[in-house]
Amino acid sequence: MKIIEIMGEDLDLAFKELNVNARKTFESADGFQVWDIAHSKLEEIENSDWKSEYGWWRYGYCILEGSETFEYTVNGQIMNGWSPSYNTDEENEILTTNKYVSYIDWLDEVFNLSKEINKVVFAKSLARENNMSLKEFMSIYQK
Repeated sequence: MKIIEIMGEDLDLAFKELNVNARKTFESADGFQVWDIAHSKLEEIENSDWKSEYGWWRYGYCILEGSETFEYTVNGQIMNGWSPSYNTDEENEILTTNKYVSYIDWLDEVFNLSKEINKVVFAKSLARENNMSLKEFMSIYQK
């Protein structure tokens, strides 16, 4: 059974009502959750069974994975991350010397991204880029 990590918000009720055996491994102060779940169980959930009050979840990876990384200071810790390909060296210098209070702050400032899918795919790929699980990544850089 392949266990995967997903990220979302407000999933407790969904997994309880849908009788899905999943384990919450992290929840940030602003409500982001990381869950371990069997991939096969996730595939069994029908879209029609997902109520609007169940919150959202995503799973995926970023297309920038494997690109050149830069060191950023996020939540007081060094995080390896990417920079938009259209940035100049001067812009990258400014971005890498800035300090970011959280991963979400970094994502917004560096890439101007805020959709849930972007938060997840970047987090999953950055976790891999920084040699850690999604739970570890979020607990260090998001809190």
